[in-house]
Amino acid sequence: MQNIFETIANKLFGYFWFEAMHTRIDLLLRGETEEELIEVAKLIQSRLMNFEKIVNRFNPKSELSILNETAFRDCVEVSEELFPILKMAIEAYSSTCGYFDPTINSTTALSSRDRIAAVRLGKSSVQFEADGILLDLNGLVKGVILDEVIRLIRERGIEDAFINLGNSSIGVLGNQPGSAEASGWCIEIPNSIRDNREVNLVNSFFTTSGNLSQTHTHIINPLTGVFVRGKKEISVVTPTSSMGEVLSTALFAASPDEYERILSNFPSSYIC
Repeated sequence: MQNIFETIANKLFGYFWFEAMHTRIDLLLRGETEEELIEVAKLIQSRLMNFEKIVNRFNPKSELSILNETAFRDCVEVSEELFPILKMAIEAYSSTCGYFDPTINSTTALSSRDRIAAVRLGKSSVQFEADGILLDLNGLVKGVILDEVIRLIRERGIEDAFINLGNSSIGVLGNQPGSAEASGWCIEIPNSIRDNREVNLVNSFFTTSGNLSQTHTHIINPLTGVFVRGKKEISVVTPTSSMGEVLSTALFAASPDEYERILSNFPSSYIC
């Protein structure tokens, strides 16, 4: 972990950056002492590393990978950390009108709707009723992590903070250094394919999904099974980051005439 400290307008800020889950994490935190800020940053880093052991489906030893391997044969008890994320991901299918699908990388020939129906959630357990179901939480995990980071920061009494996960998921608390009270954080939208885009965030989250070039593809439309192609992006502001990850992914795959229908399920959220 790298860090820099600076006093701005008689307030101490610490800037920290490190890698976790194949993503660069940038933190800007205001505190009373350098020691306090270092302790909080290390706590955040440790928490993120723990998440990686749970939800990284590319790691054959992760809890999610083991679940994908065994849930068709057996009802699998899931940890209290993973289960709420799985439940959130499955419920997001309905709230996004089918445009967010955590089963998208399954090997079964079932339709998107039938794959979701084949994932049975118990009180704290999961079972797949069809072979070839694979759960992928990559479209949600960064949001869950960012929500957790904000929770940890608030618990430590930090009032002003900026957290950036890979330039696509950003969360803020309080106000930026040197700003007037209650003005929030004015950020330039990173990696935007449009010029001079700024957004003012007040205790909220900013999330972007997009293709930065004509050849870049990474999101599949669950209704067609085909990658969304073309140079485009969509950004949303939401009250939670997990909501932002779900919403931006869904809107990116959906056509503009479906935006209003999807947005109606996400209170206090908007496209920017």
